[in-house]
Amino acid sequence: MRRAYEDWRAMIVDRDGIDPAHFRVARAGGEIIGVAAAHDSAGTTWIPQLAVRSDRRGQGIAQELLAEAFEAGRQRGCATGELST
Repeated sequence: MRRAYEDWRAMIVDRDGIDPAHFRVARAGGEIIGVAAAHDSAGTTWIPQLAVRSDRRGQGIAQELLAEAFEAGRQRGCATGELST
């Protein structure tokens, strides 16, 4: 289901407790090719949205984004990580 940017931003970026510095971004050649939106809640790092540009899929980018996001969460004190996309 497609939604307006404003609705997406309200759900993913502007919610209480969200720190966009926790997001992980993959770049190649100066372009963004993938993103893992992440936030911490009750000792868990949550990934509510994970995206990789269609022409870069199948290259392990999503897996690396998840690994980086969950490791960063562990460094912030989160004992678990969950993906909810």
